[in-house]
Amino acid sequence: MWEENNKDVLWSEKYRPSFDSIMGQDEIIAKFEDTFVGNHIFYSRSAGTGKTSLAYALAEKYDSQLYIFNASSKRTRGIDFIEEEIIPLCSNGYYNKIILLDEADQLTPAAQSALKGVMEGAHAKFILTCNDLSKITAWIQSRCTVHYFHDIPKELVYGKLLHIASLESGLVSTFGTNGRNDSKLHLIAEAHEGDLRAAINALQVYFNISDDKEALQF
Repeated sequence: MWEENNKDVLWSEKYRPSFDSIMGQDEIIAKFEDTFVGNHIFYSRSAGTGKTSLAYALAEKYDSQLYIFNASSKRTRGIDFIEEEIIPLCSNGYYNKIILLDEADQLTPAAQSALKGVMEGAHAKFILTCNDLSKITAWIQSRCTVHYFHDIPKELVYGKLLHIASLESGLVSTFGTNGRNDSKLHLIAEAHEGDLRAAINALQVYFNISDDKEALQF
């Protein structure tokens, strides 16, 4: 259970959405409403659009075990990582699992070449997220369904910030819209338009560094 006042907990994790509450990607969500088969690439030029959150949500919705790797580190972008970690994971006979390769566009060409053979007969579904689709080889793209994520409109970002602020301030569901802090929510939403994760993180920073407790009472 989350500790409500634990400053070490990232709100972008604490308030990670369920399948039914992912924002701004209605067309993509509709495609997974009744089924989840095959391998997929979640692509957006921008960060914070819900790619990773959808992978979490699909694992929950379809009762699958989720294995998460981030390909941005030196250890996880090369061929050794594919051979030593991904291949054994894909051959253990248990099919109801999802392997999430976050920032898969950071995988080296050699790693992607090894991965293409793994994906053919894997005992798993793959989700690859990326911000630069051109760095994913044509072969891997051809073996996946590519989904294009849109930037989150600032109105939706603001609404999410408003919801989180009300929960963290211990308030009920409604409060005024003309207060100084409400304007700060609008400023955060505008500054991070399209990137919901960055906006939530900015809200948390504001909440944690504010010494004026009245400033947190909307």
